[in-house]
Amino acid sequence: GKTTTKDMTAHLLATRGPVLKTEGNLNNQYGLPLTLLRLAPEHTAAVVELGMSAPGEIRALAALAEPDVATITRIAPVHLEFFPSVDAIAAAKAEILEGLRPGGTAVLNRDDPRVRAIGEGFRGRVVWFGRDRRCDVSAENERVVVGSGDGLSSGPSGEGTRATRASRGSGLSLRVAGRTVDVALPLLGPHFVENFLAAAAAAHVLGVSAEAMAEAALSLRPARHRGEVVRLGEGVTLLDDCYNSSPEALEAAVAALALVPGRRRVAVLGDMLELGASGRALHREGGRALAGRVDAVLGVGPLAREIVEGAREAGLKALEHFATAADAVAALPALVRPGDAVLVKGSRGVRLEVVVDALAARFGPGEA
Repeated sequence: GKTTTKDMTAHLLATRGPVLKTEGNLNNQYGLPLTLLRLAPEHTAAVVELGMSAPGEIRALAALAEPDVATITRIAPVHLEFFPSVDAIAAAKAEILEGLRPGGTAVLNRDDPRVRAIGEGFRGRVVWFGRDRRCDVSAENERVVVGSGDGLSSGPSGEGTRATRASRGSGLSLRVAGRTVDVALPLLGPHFVENFLAAAAAAHVLGVSAEAMAEAALSLRPARHRGEVVRLGEGVTLLDDCYNSSPEALEAAVAALALVPGRRRVAVLGDMLELGASGRALHREGGRALAGRVDAVLGVGPLAREIVEGAREAGLKALEHFATAADAVAALPALVRPGDAVLVKGSRGVRLEVVVDALAARFGPGEA
């Protein structure tokens, strides 16, 4: 959720004035300096994403960025190809706090045990976000919000600016420093609520009011291939989350699929890369977790065979495996039916965007 959180944070801070933010994947030792060189006098804030694939990388990037606010979203089993354990990943992410300017603030996820441990050991100022009322920024009364077709509304009056064509989003009561406001996110799934809490906590530190956050939330949009809900023809609804994948990201996407209306729920799932020696076991575990939540599974890629086998062990019957995305595209007409809700999720190396394009071409646009 780093990129989504970065985009949300920039969006909320834009209520105060122009904001510079990391674009695309410019989050490494080359991209970060290129981003910072774009800083101009008119910018009121810069929101930069720091990526890593080895210990010490975030330490070096944080020393360049010198942040006033440093956010850690969560610690997950990703990049295990390059780290010996999830605890080692946590230690590498904690390096961001070493780059904080004097008097800076750490914005941390209290719901994540490893992030909580990082914060409890930090001697500087911490602003906690999470679903616990004891957090500085928290969410209550989470719900699915159904719009009128031209947007979602914030607050009981139903007033608000237009948001998105998607008719479903996430509602919550946002608590910030003891104040509560209703928020309607035109983004579907509990993981987007968590991303929004992280962004809201950073914006709170920098002086954005809860009311301004609620108003800005209405115009949030998912990034391309990152949780887009698209209505296609013949009643098909596509949940396009094919930009990347990991075990926790897959779980979040399947939870979001459960909120999408459809006669059947079909999951097109590609390999989750960079998981190292744990990869096959994590794929099979992810497949077992699909039982009772989806009606059909289409695995794409060599590791995705383990997803299919795990789903088979859990009792799912409608299963297919394809070596490549192109093979899956060829089989789609026989596997996806009118009225289906379809999730497409996989690591970038699997190139599942071709499946998204094929579905859009097969069924055409739906009604707005």
